[in-house]
Amino acid sequence: MAGGITPSGSDIVILAGTLEGQPFRKEIDFPAIYVDYKQSDDLVVAGGDVIYVHRAPVFYIYGEAQRPGAYRIERGMTIQQALSLGGGPTVQGSESRIRLHRKNMATQMDIITSDRVAQRVVKLLKMDESPVVREQWEEATGGRGQIHAWLGSVLQKKLDVKPSRESNVINIGYSGADPAFAAAVANAFAQAYVDTNIELRVEPAKQYANWFDIQIKVQRERLEAAQKELSDYQQRTGIIATDERLDYETQKFNELSGQLTQAEAEGTDASSKQKSGSADTLQEVIQNTLLTSLRPMSPVWNPGSRNWPATLGRTIRNISAPKRS
Repeated sequence: MAGGITPSGSDIVILAGTLEGQPFRKEIDFPAIYVDYKQSDDLVVAGGDVIYVHRAPVFYIYGEAQRPGAYRIERGMTIQQALSLGGGPTVQGSESRIRLHRKNMATQMDIITSDRVAQRVVKLLKMDESPVVREQWEEATGGRGQIHAWLGSVLQKKLDVKPSRESNVINIGYSGADPAFAAAVANAFAQAYVDTNIELRVEPAKQYANWFDIQIKVQRERLEAAQKELSDYQQRTGIIATDERLDYETQKFNELSGQLTQAEAEGTDASSKQKSGSADTLQEVIQNTLLTSLRPMSPVWNPGSRNWPATLGRTIRNISAPKRS
């Protein structure tokens, strides 16, 4: 009725429901019903049952491959068969340099059942804050040790971790008298596993960063010491000026800069005045001491006339020429 399993679906089907008044869950290898003739797994579906089909496990081909990408893992597939789906290596690729990276499911299960994850579950559920739990811990241990470690070991005894067949899914279960508490503990183990997995990946990077910070600090101190030694040597040998001489040269440089700025300003002012009127009407020309002393010597002095400079020039030449005997 559902149309069968899609190409991206897993061969493992999960059937969940109620059987004889008890919760029921079973993983069924669907192709094995027909290939291996496992008729016992061909169960009758009752009302309210749920059939779940997870995504099929995949592998990834990347690098110098003809068709890189994600491909479905088939039953009994070898590495050569997997590479053939990717079309083989390209011209730049090499079959002798192929690498296989595989996730270790057993390692992930060990992380889930570790003391670190169990004690994180205790903190997530705040079990150590319960007065009843503390009384039980004191009765069992006499108050010796850490309550987090004791509670973690208690939770681990009833923890059930199983991997799914033909899949990367890990099933986490917890058995207890209270279904709500058991579900909360199982979910807390899943959350603690995710958080711990992230920490295991981040902690090496933090250690590398701390190591680099220490090395940078050491090298910076060495650089500052070397710069100080170089500066002391240069001052002792006279390669660079002392502070007093440097202050004197700086003062002289500032004076020259101020004089240059004043000269540039006067030049700009004179240029603007020259553009605004003729040279014979400028106040600087009229009030010039040399020209003022020459006024009695020239009968043609007329600052308003445009011809007086030429006339004055002829008069000066006549005065300065020697008389012939």
